[in-house]
Amino acid sequence: MTSASEKLLDIQNAWKAYTLRWQIELVFKTWKSLWKIDKVKKVKKHRLECYIYSKLFIIVLTLNCLWITHNLMRGLYGKNLSFYKALKTWMRSIDRFKEAFFNKIEAATDFLVKFLKLSCQKHLLEKKKNGNYSPEIIQDILVLRIEGEPIPGVA
Repeated sequence: MTSASEKLLDIQNAWKAYTLRWQIELVFKTWKSLWKIDKVKKVKKHRLECYIYSKLFIIVLTLNCLWITHNLMRGLYGKNLSFYKALKTWMRSIDRFKEAFFNKIEAATDFLVKFLKLSCQKHLLEKKKNGNYSPEIIQDILVLRIEGEPIPGVA
């Protein structure tokens, strides 16, 4: 980033990208603290790989559900989700989520609807003055293009 020309990356977008870098570091810190990905017993290589892949699977699945919740909150209510607050609640209800996920589709849907309602009350992002919110940063920096032209409705 520091070696990019100003034509490629102006100072405002460089600052936003740098801020986004810290957001990414916070994601990994959260994975470490809440998901305990750094706590592994001494086991055989294959068991360790299975453990790591299963943790990553549940993390990705959870983040997808949180992004869906965030997008619904933004679209329906104009509110932003605090991923950290939501993830802490999600972790406390992980057993109910697993049960719903492996049960019928109605159970999973019911779980997600209840989680959305709870998120609208308890998991609101408290935007700090002059603070950047990672989805806003990404939207400001990245403009999806097809053959050099912005995609209509995205930019």
